[in-house]
Amino acid sequence: SEPVSEEESTPVAVVELQENREPVKRRTLRPPTTNEALLLRFFQEHPGAYSVKELTHETALSENVVRRSMKRLVKREEMVTLKVGRGQTYWKPEHRFAPTVGVVRPILTAPPQADREHAFQLARKACDSTIFGLWRHEMVEGPTLQFLLLWRVVLLTERERGLFRKVREILEHPVYCHASTGDLLIRDATRYLQFLHHYDGELQELGDLGTFSNWTPTIPAELGLSRHELQSLKSPQAVKERCTRLFDCPVKQTRLVALPYWCFSLCRADGKKRPYYVDALFGKPLRLPLD
Repeated sequence: SEPVSEEESTPVAVVELQENREPVKRRTLRPPTTNEALLLRFFQEHPGAYSVKELTHETALSENVVRRSMKRLVKREEMVTLKVGRGQTYWKPEHRFAPTVGVVRPILTAPPQADREHAFQLARKACDSTIFGLWRHEMVEGPTLQFLLLWRVVLLTERERGLFRKVREILEHPVYCHASTGDLLIRDATRYLQFLHHYDGELQELGDLGTFSNWTPTIPAELGLSRHELQSLKSPQAVKERCTRLFDCPVKQTRLVALPYWCFSLCRADGKKRPYYVDALFGKPLRLPLD
């Protein structure tokens, strides 16, 4: 017997159905235009959350072109948008900016400088133990590297210089506040970091943490920050008002920075745990305000 081809073995009704079937119309998105590609490249080279006016200034495109292009990029899910104030703000979804709490630019991040083994020995000494530490009731787990968010606030003061001809000079004084509580971060003579809710000292006595590390701009997604951490931040305006009341000085600018620290868990035999933190910048025990 002759072999039956696949074409002959197909029922006639099925063949007619295949021939008469209308092609399915699929929704296709247009490829990005030159203007859209320019905006995408700008967001990749300069991560942040931008308004239409800011994008107009940075890219030299007209506001109408920017607005139309950004709407198309949002439609293709290459951008996200949110109304902040009177206008829309745009950013790339994978960067995880939070413009409602002032996180609109990369966070200045200090790399860890303290030795991890030294931090582990500090955590081991902090374990509950009997006399002379011969028998320890707790074991050390970790560490994990985490980042503490701080608001860096630059305050301005004036002073006069010169013996016969007085010259007025403007000085900048950076101070650091806990991003969620607003508590002031100070560094004592032994390089211990402490958070204070009230401060009665002089502004000039506060040191700048920026002199001890090279701060690197980092997008929020790379720091592993959760949405809850970002939404719990104090607004830049609230931090400005607190520093103005505390030091009676005008504020030049605010910027979000990230301080690295080692996080340990001290575990008991009954399963109970308590956290222990070591500052990864100076290698000293650290106590957070929320503790």
